[in-house]
Amino acid sequence: MPSCAPITRGAEPRVEFSPEARADLLELYELIYRDADAARAGAYLDRIERCCGTLAEFLLAGRDRGAGLRSLGFERRASIIYRPDPGRILIMRILYAGRSN
Repeated sequence: MPSCAPITRGAEPRVEFSPEARADLLELYELIYRDADAARAGAYLDRIERCCGTLAEFLLAGRDRGAGLRSLGFERRASIIYRPDPGRILIMRILYAGRSN
């Protein structure tokens, strides 16, 4: 869980996934499914998506990467790359350390 203070003013921004981030999730599911099983792959993706959802409350979690981008490590194996914009958090990519490409 991010360690920054929650936003207390206005409505929380919505979290959206770019087409590239959705493709990353699908590829990650397939990778884990091949190495384990559907239940484990689904549970891992559920945890990543819940973590992404917390960014609506903790906009500035993770590290500043410049050009408006931030990154948040997830369970030591993945990095969530996102851009906090007015009214939304755009998940740009989800990079996984176990990928071969």
